[in-house]
Amino acid sequence: MSGLSEKISSDLADAMKQKNEPKKTALRMVKAAIRNEEIASQTTLDDQGILNVISKMSKQYNDSITQFKSANRDDLVQKEQTELNTLLEYLPQQLSEEEISIIAKDIIGNLSEENRSNFGMVMKEVMPKLKGQADGSIVSRIVKDLL
Repeated sequence: MSGLSEKISSDLADAMKQKNEPKKTALRMVKAAIRNEEIASQTTLDDQGILNVISKMSKQYNDSITQFKSANRDDLVQKEQTELNTLLEYLPQQLSEEEISIIAKDIIGNLSEENRSNFGMVMKEVMPKLKGQADGSIVSRIVKDLL
C-alpha cells in the first residue's frame, strides 16, 4: 500500500470517528475511484496514479459546481465545494497564472523557430512540466494568449 493510500485510509478513519460526514463521503468516493482504477488497470496504483485519480475527480467536482451554480442550486454547490476542498488537501499546490505564464514563456523561448507558433507543440512541451500543478484549461488559455 502506498503512502498516499495509507494517508487516505487513516484520514477516512479519523473522519468516521469525528462524524465528519462531508469528509467521510469524499474520502469514500476517492477510495472507490482508486479501487475502480486498480481493477480496470489490473495493477496497484502508486502515489502518482492515486494523484491522477484525485485530479480527475477534482475536475468532475468543478464541472458539477459550475452546473449547479447555473441552476441556482446553492445547497448542492456548498456540498460539492466542501467535498472538493477535501480532495484538494491531497493534490500538490496549484501554480498561479503568473507562474504558469513564466514557465510557458521559457518553454516557448527554447523551442525551434517553426514550433514556436504551433499551439500543439507548445502544449506538448508545457503540460508534462506542469502535470498535477495546473489545470489544463488554464494552461491552454495562457499559451493561446502568449501565441
